[in-house]
Amino acid sequence: MGYQQITISGNVGRDAELKYTPQGVAVADFSVAVSKKTGQGDAQQEKTTWFKCTMWREKAEKLAPYIKKGNKILVTGEIDVSTYVDKSNQTQVTIQVTVRDIDFMSSRDDGSRGEYSGGNRSGGSVSEEEMYSPAPETQQQQRAPSGGKARGRPAQSDEEIPF
Repeated sequence: MGYQQITISGNVGRDAELKYTPQGVAVADFSVAVSKKTGQGDAQQEKTTWFKCTMWREKAEKLAPYIKKGNKILVTGEIDVSTYVDKSNQTQVTIQVTVRDIDFMSSRDDGSRGEYSGGNRSGGSVSEEEMYSPAPETQQQQRAPSGGKARGRPAQSDEEIPF
């Protein structure tokens, strides 16, 4: 048994499209363009590689609204390459990434980092483990005592204060 992983950093080419399978499973599709410059001086050219990305289940439902054209993201997942023959009888290659983790690096408009962090205070990355765990607020509320000053407010220790 083997293991493979790809990490790409690029710009979202189109907004994520959230759909549901006939069984009710959420799936979000979007594309990422990764550009690099080749050559030197006046002969320098930019080459862009397009990746079709797919997210599944809760991750797709939670993150699809935040994946917008032009945003810079970092995607980690499994890669699948397939070929097909187009209408002009040319062989084309499709690169498909099944998203495992995603990091929102910035928006093309504002240059901000971590527009949506999915509850992760350390940055914009949302891992598979975080996606399926309760939100931090829910965990804090579950630890709060049922009476006294903490009623209606989550318990908070000095370590959780961001300043």
